[in-house]
Amino acid sequence: MLVQINPIERRETPRTVHEIENRLTEITFNGTLLRELRAVEFVTQLIDQGKLSRKEYKRVNMHRIHGGRRLDEYTASSRLNADWAFFKELKDLGRAAARRWLRENYEAIGERSTLDLPQAYS
Repeated sequence: MLVQINPIERRETPRTVHEIENRLTEITFNGTLLRELRAVEFVTQLIDQGKLSRKEYKRVNMHRIHGGRRLDEYTASSRLNADWAFFKELKDLGRAAARRWLRENYEAIGERSTLDLPQAYS
């Protein structure tokens, strides 16, 4: 299960120094995530093509719970917010997103991926 904390894309272009620094932090953090997800997709393709043994390699089912637009509105600097009300808000957003995801995808757990890696991260 992948819980992504930084958006891959932002709707608005950062304009101020602070906004640009925040976006750079998000992109840097996502760089490692994307590299690892591409490696998972590459190995999955090799397994599916029969180039890697299913006895030696395991196909991984990938899932992602997305927090939605509301969570995307937070900037990288929100990580510095240690206010209890903020933590409670994040918990509530996360639980709501998890409930939505489970309603829509529960039957896929252990059976198939619900995240199309090339589509989501190319």
